[in-house]
Amino acid sequence: MSSTIQWEVELTSGIPMYLHQLSRENDNNGHFWVWGGVDDYLDCTNDHFSFSSSHFDDIEDDPDVAWQVAHELLSLFNGAMALLWKQRHPFQIARLLREGRSVNYVEKRNLHGLLGALPASAKRGSDREDSAMAFHLVSLACEYQDAYHLVKLFEQKGGWTTYYKILETIESYTAKYGLTVPVDKKIQKGFELTANNFSISGFESRHGFKQQAKEIKTASLTIEEGYAFISGYAKRYLSRRFGPALRERPTLR
Repeated sequence: MSSTIQWEVELTSGIPMYLHQLSRENDNNGHFWVWGGVDDYLDCTNDHFSFSSSHFDDIEDDPDVAWQVAHELLSLFNGAMALLWKQRHPFQIARLLREGRSVNYVEKRNLHGLLGALPASAKRGSDREDSAMAFHLVSLACEYQDAYHLVKLFEQKGGWTTYYKILETIESYTAKYGLTVPVDKKIQKGFELTANNFSISGFESRHGFKQQAKEIKTASLTIEEGYAFISGYAKRYLSRRFGPALRERPTLR
């Protein structure tokens, strides 16, 4: 850990392979950054990674607040990874350290709301043009409600109920901001049919069992096809809203 980083969040679980790549595509500034994967003593790679954020900059000595920030940032990162890369093995917090010393664990509280913009003095390192898209998405989810909602939904357990919530969220924000997001209507119809129909998706459906009044002719989707549809739709929405590289910052929030 750099001596200039006061708060460090050590990671565990997940798939470290992703972090080996991502740790080379960020720097030590911004909403979220990752480092690690190298054992300097043995001169070899390892799977030990940490993250920090400029959101910790104004936290002098309040472990409770620091823990809530750490929980929320990791939640956004896991959601971004699930949206972009279908990463269904979330990372977890091993320890929170202040100036190299572990602080007692504090459970995540059920808080709702954006972390918001960075402190005025903070550099926006995670917004660099050559940063990985996951860092751009976490940055947006800290400041923009639509990106926040999508990332949070993708963090949840995958299934038809969650996927349909994502569909409704995309459609709501598309209307709110007057965007045109391309979508295959035929596949969308199959998606909606499957998500809403107990006889197809069982207890994952949005509705309970009911008798069908007529034969269903629209082709249903597998859960894998459902994810492919909804993640692709979400990516196209984000691209229209924030630009292909997720670097644009619209004035409407």
